[in-house]
This record gives sequence, C-alpha cells and structure tokens, in this order.
Amino acid sequence: MRTDRELHHFITEPNRFRILQVVLEHAEQLPTLYEITQFCPDLDREAVASHVEDLQAAEVLEAVELDPAERRAGYPHRFFGVTERGWRFLLAHGLADPDAVASGWEDVDVEDPEELARHESAPRPGDGERPGPVPTSRPSGGRLEEYMLVVEQSRDALYMLDADGRYVLVNAAYEDLTGYDRADLVGASTETVLDSADAAERRELIRDLLDEDTERRSHTLQSTLQTADGEPLPVEVKFSVLRFQDRLVGVVGSARDISGRRRRQQELSVLSRVLRHNLSNKVNVIQGYAEVIEDRLDETGPRDYAARIQSTAEKLIQQSEKARDIHDLLQAWPPELRAVDVTDVVGRCAAELEHAHPEATVATDLPELAWVSVPEEFERAVRELLRNGIEHAAREDPHVRVRVTDAPAEGAVTVEVADNGPGIPDHEKEVIATNEETPLSHSEGLGLWLVNWIVASADGDIAFAESDLGGSAVELRFPRAKPPALTLSM
Repeated sequence: MRTDRELHHFITEPNRFRILQVVLEHAEQLPTLYEITQFCPDLDREAVASHVEDLQAAEVLEAVELDPAERRAGYPHRFFGVTERGWRFLLAHGLADPDAVASGWEDVDVEDPEELARHESAPRPGDGERPGPVPTSRPSGGRLEEYMLVVEQSRDALYMLDADGRYVLVNAAYEDLTGYDRADLVGASTETVLDSADAAERRELIRDLLDEDTERRSHTLQSTLQTADGEPLPVEVKFSVLRFQDRLVGVVGSARDISGRRRRQQELSVLSRVLRHNLSNKVNVIQGYAEVIEDRLDETGPRDYAARIQSTAEKLIQQSEKARDIHDLLQAWPPELRAVDVTDVVGRCAAELEHAHPEATVATDLPELAWVSVPEEFERAVRELLRNGIEHAAREDPHVRVRVTDAPAEGAVTVEVADNGPGIPDHEKEVIATNEETPLSHSEGLGLWLVNWIVASADGDIAFAESDLGGSAVELRFPRAKPPALTLSM
C-alpha cells in the first residue's frame, strides 16, 4: 500500500498522468483501452496496457464490464474508469479537472477513425455499474471547479473525513492552521492532530452522524488540535454529513482558531474575579477601619488606622489602573509589534526608578544592544517588575537588579529582574503559570497578569525563581529580532 506521497509521485509520472487525463476528459469518463491508446500516440499499445494495469493495481483505475444483456455485436464492452479512492485522491490534491471534456477525436491523428468512432459510440454501463464517484454525482458546467476553488481559497480551514475518520480532502487554510502538508494528512487518521481519546470520540461522533436512524446531521464542538510543531491550538469545529448518491459517506468539517476568543474570555474572567474578590475585600477593610475610628476617636490609634485606610485605598486605585491597562491591551489583541532595543528600555526604566526611590539600590547588567519585537506596552511591563521589587520589599534597604542577556546562538534575549523582597507568593505564580483564575485560587497580582500578557503577545515566556539576593527573580525570554533598517536623510 503506497503512502499518499508515493501515490502522488506515482500518478504524476508523465505517461500515467496523461492516461488519467484521457480518462477524465472522455465524454463518458469510461474509455476503452483502444481509445486511451489513440489519445496517447507517443505510446504503443503494450506500454499503455502496462500503465493501465499499474493504475489498476494502485486502485486508481478500475475495469468495468458492460452487462451481457446490453452488449452489442461488434462493439467493445470493457471500459476503464477512475475508482472512488482515485477520485478522492485526485480531487484532494488538485489533480482532477473532470469538466474539461475532450473536444473529439477529429483533432487527433488516429490510425482508424471509423474504429475509434465505433468505440466512442459503444454503450456504456449505467450509473449503478460504474466506479464511483462518477460525473453524474458532480456539478456540471464547470461548477465543480468553482466549488473546489471556493474551498481552496476559503479563509476557514475546511476538510473532509470518510466514515472511518480519515482525511479525504483538506484545503490550504487547514494546512496553515495545523502546520501539516496536505500529502501528510490525506489518507491519515485524525489522530495526526488529536490525541487518542479525542480521535476515538471523533470517530464515534462521525458514526453517530452517519447513522441513518439518527436525525442529527450536523454538530459543533470545541477541541484542541496538536499542530505539526507540537503546540496545542484551541479550535471550534463544525461538522455536517456528506451525502453521495443517497448514501451518507462521510463528513465535511470546518475548524476555526479560537485562541483569541479564549484569551478574551480569560481576560473577562480574570478582571471579573480579581476585581470582584480583591477590590471587594479592600473596600471591606476600608469600611472596617472607618468603623474602628468612629469608635475610638478619643484614643491614639486612629492615626494608624487612618494610615491603613489610605494605604488600602491607594492599592485599590492602583489595581483599578492596572485593570484598565489590561483592558486597553487586550482590546486590540494581538497588539502590533515593533523592534526595540531592550538595553535602552531597561536602562531608562532603571534610571527612573532610582530617581523615584533614592533609598533603593538599583543595579543593571546590560549588553550594548539587544533587539526584540514587542508591543508598545513592553516598557510598562519592565516598569511593573522593577517597581514591584521596590514596593514589596518591606525593608529599609530594597535592592533590585535587572540583567539583560543577548544569546545569538539560542536566538533569544532574556530580561531577569531580581530583588531582596519577600518573594512572589506561590499562589500568585501558580495562577500565572496555569493562565486560570479560579474561585479557590485568587491573585492580587494584576501587574503580573499585565506582564504575562505583554510577554505572550511577543511570543515570549515568563518564568519565576528564587533570587540570590534573597527574594524572587522573574525572567522574561523573547525571540531575538533584527534591528530596524536605518533611514538616512540629507
């Protein structure tokens, strides 16, 4: 059994492909061996017969005998047509042009025009005796070509599965979505892009849709594909049954990338949970201390309580501002990327931090240049990490160190921000790592969410570790980028 790649190479061998064209261009798409020979004048009868036998062995062509009751004396009764497997392969790989019917033998230099005319006028098998699919099942007048063009140029990823859950056809958008070549998908199981459990469920769904006793003929679901580079991709899949000659033979599916939708849902979930839970708690703190002040106006404690109220209110305002920044960032997701010099950005942010916090030590370890492609908000992410190291230090001598490493051999640039503070709580890191805010795992770190999304938009990664300064270390890793082209002006 040949692989799809091998079969493609086999079919497109010039002589075999010419024979297939003769079959496809025949008015009935069921020529006799004699007709095929006449339309391949550069091949002798033995060579044509050998190629036809090879195509039969590959299950691309099939010999069809006319019913004895319908045979006419002096006329041929053995013909050759494309098999169902052959049709599916030819259509899937764009090798078939079934509407380009031959203009006639009068344009061909044949040995015996009368003999060829007799072959062409021979009665052919009826639809039930033909190999399938056959011309009567396809749109006429060029409509099939138009349909295939629409499928191929559709922005949606479209594909066809047979009753066993194997790919029969995929379009270019599906290749782009999954990262797989068409030749690697056609004929393969959906396990190519799904894990075993999901593929088994998909086959069960197809069997259910194709069950004649089932009224359901379409289905929509959300799934996760494994792309050719091993990355999970959330998609929404829509199925509808494929009917051929009053039989249900497979399903047609469309897959659409919903990672943007998932990210939007995540944004709304995070903002809703964090704002509802954390801000509500802080408002309760404000209210509680306000009541204590009222009850103890004659004591010295009110000053401390007032300070706590002010601190909590400030945190409330900061979280609201960060929530707004996140909303603005994700409104235009994915943001436009531009090449920036990380050394320049980090150097400016560190200088600003030193000026705003003279009590703190801010150390830098920077290369001369380090270029990455990031959104405009990248500078906001750097400021957030540096400021966190100072504001959460809870000590008189806060110390922050930022190191930028350019690694051409690895194709990466890293930004590490370390501090001597109390460290990032484990539940904060867990929420960022899992990308999920749950009722049992609340995060006050809207700043970390903002940093995480900015890094993700640039195809970067974020990692947490313990700092040798005694606190926490956050590492941002980005793909290296080329510096922008210089523009000279006179």
